[in-house]
Amino acid sequence: MSKKSKQPGFCVFCGRTGVTKQHMWPDWLNGVIPRDPREEQGHTQSLTKINLSSPSGAVIQPELQHHRGPPRARKIRKICATCNSGWMSRLESAAKPTLSALILRKTQCLSQIDQQSLAAWTVMISIVAEYTDIPTQSIPDEQRQYLKDNGVPPDGWNIWIGTYVGDKWRQRYRHLGHVVISKNALNALSATLPHYNTQFSTFVIGSLLIHAASTTVRNLIPVFKASVDRRLEQIWPLNKQFVTFPTATVLSDDDADYIANALSYRLLSKA
Repeated sequence: MSKKSKQPGFCVFCGRTGVTKQHMWPDWLNGVIPRDPREEQGHTQSLTKINLSSPSGAVIQPELQHHRGPPRARKIRKICATCNSGWMSRLESAAKPTLSALILRKTQCLSQIDQQSLAAWTVMISIVAEYTDIPTQSIPDEQRQYLKDNGVPPDGWNIWIGTYVGDKWRQRYRHLGHVVISKNALNALSATLPHYNTQFSTFVIGSLLIHAASTTVRNLIPVFKASVDRRLEQIWPLNKQFVTFPTATVLSDDDADYIANALSYRLLSKA
């Protein structure tokens, strides 16, 4: 029996066919952070689904998925070669010097240009990484297009960085997607909820923790700032001329766990 031909994939940024496999984590990280032998045994992906339509209230549904190889080996087939070697490569090259220094916990004074480059890279990696958690994918087409066309984060994004000193989060990514809707609107809905419109992504690479929140619900932006500002330094939207690293507060494994979930729990408390 002949194999069925694969359907052509479409690039999530430009819509072209001819997508190629791309590492979620860039290859150059292997030259910055040596691989931990424990990673070769495989890794676990933790997925958390939050059902707000249950009659008994919000229901949190955790799920664990086991994958072969280290997390940095994960590949995603959603990007075309033109985007990958074009604007995405330029954006990554602009952020790489800052990223490398922060990952290795080198003392840095980040200018607004540095902050913007790091924030744009974070949006790009967040978009790509969401395809490891497709059921809760939340970043819309127009935001992907905006990043491609302008090279800066679109409206509705808040991004922070912190200094990580723990062990459990050595190289980890956590993504939480939400459907945010008013109680009145929820009561008027049928069993089918609208698409996810809000997401929180937490990345740890070496000594660098990045926390990114995005939404298409405008009045949620102040909620983002309230929960993590005391532990992290905001790099987007720009609000300081310079941001120093290492940051004043260092983050343990417990701190990383808190930050990854803080904004989700804050939303649930308002549900």
